[in-house]
Amino acid sequence: MSMNILAIDTSAITATAAVMVDSSLVAAFSVNLKMEHSTRMLPMIDTVLSSAGLKPTDIDLFAVSAGPGSFTGLRIGISTIKGLAFPFNTPCAAVSTLEALAYNLAFAGNMIICPVMDARRNEFYNALFTVSDSKGTLVRLTPDRAISADALFDELFATGKAVLLNGDGAKKLYNIFSNKCAQEGRNFTYKLAPEHLIYQNAATVALLGEKSMSEGNKLAPAMLSPVYLRESGAERTKKSNEIGVNEK
Repeated sequence: MSMNILAIDTSAITATAAVMVDSSLVAAFSVNLKMEHSTRMLPMIDTVLSSAGLKPTDIDLFAVSAGPGSFTGLRIGISTIKGLAFPFNTPCAAVSTLEALAYNLAFAGNMIICPVMDARRNEFYNALFTVSDSKGTLVRLTPDRAISADALFDELFATGKAVLLNGDGAKKLYNIFSNKCAQEGRNFTYKLAPEHLIYQNAATVALLGEKSMSEGNKLAPAMLSPVYLRESGAERTKKSNEIGVNEK
């Protein structure tokens, strides 16, 4: 019996959907323009499913990038997958956005893979990985986290290893690193991934979803929830207002 997986990622500006059948990618669609995921994602899903000759009822696993990322984008992705999976209680897989980005670079050999997403407020969402073998097996070096550019620079510089950057924050971080090296007289090797491997890709979400299911980590649709890593602006404002009221 075939194993059909539908995967999506709406965690940043890129909207991407893919269908994998028996570990083979059969259809994929990505758009890297304005963040209009609420209107764009369902037509994209319909396109990849029809291209693969499948219907939502044919899907055995729904995989979704669960975070970190844009709060609104993550909510759109999670709610979309829940809506598709609930009618038949189809199993789901929640995939780390950063791990899926790192999987784009599973050819990186002895380099440190450094996916970064712009988290605003002078921080980046980040995790570090290496590749342990010729099969592209990822080894996680850090948890998913929010970290400043300065702290990440110091951490990577201390490893003495070459670094490969991707993610929607990669170009911004590359420029920050270049300025720091020029100003501080410190140098190490850091490179941007090729353009087609910088951004989110639902195919890697599908592959990691398949891996998650094989390890027994599938979820019921109701158990899916976004991973934000830090409070939203609204939550920070609410807490600030509450502190102000208490201090009066």
